[in-house]
Amino acid sequence: MKRIMKSCVVLAFLLGLPASSALPQVPLPQAQVPLAQAKKPEPGKIFDDWIINCEPQLDKSSKCFATQFQYTTQSGQRITTPQPIMELGKMYSLSIGYLGPRGELQVVAFLPLNIDIPAGAPMKLDPGPTVPMSIVACIQEGCRATATLDAAAQRAITDAKGMTISIVPYVVTGDKPAAMLLTVSTRGLAPALASLK
Repeated sequence: MKRIMKSCVVLAFLLGLPASSALPQVPLPQAQVPLAQAKKPEPGKIFDDWIINCEPQLDKSSKCFATQFQYTTQSGQRITTPQPIMELGKMYSLSIGYLGPRGELQVVAFLPLNIDIPAGAPMKLDPGPTVPMSIVACIQEGCRATATLDAAAQRAITDAKGMTISIVPYVVTGDKPAAMLLTVSTRGLAPALASLK
């Protein structure tokens, strides 16, 4: 190897080139460009009728979801808003996010009191399937219903033009009343869910 290098230096000298040009050129390692970090959801960011909220977890991570609030005023007017405004009247809300233990898309609804718990609160996507939601608890402020979306519902929810939640008022005696439909706005839902990934 030394003999080869010496010959290269001599050849360079005869050609009038600097000795360094006779040595094998080894490319220098390129600086590693860090990959772009995944963009995190922005708490408080509004997508039309939805807002991004995040809750801290025990492992110091956070789980984020899209939420919409609905109010019925004393005059019967229904108002959709991405932000809570308690003085407007009775409220219900719907939150959707990748909240499952394996990152499944889940729905959590906060519904009015005095509803039929065994009847549940099925959520209909339009177009798309009906997602059965189970009412899991009721407290003074309202009842909570949850559901995990299967693959078909996950595909449909981002393209849905409308969404309704069906609840049945609770009665002690007499005929079972007809179901009430709570209309959910899908304006901004698709980009809101996309921001959570």
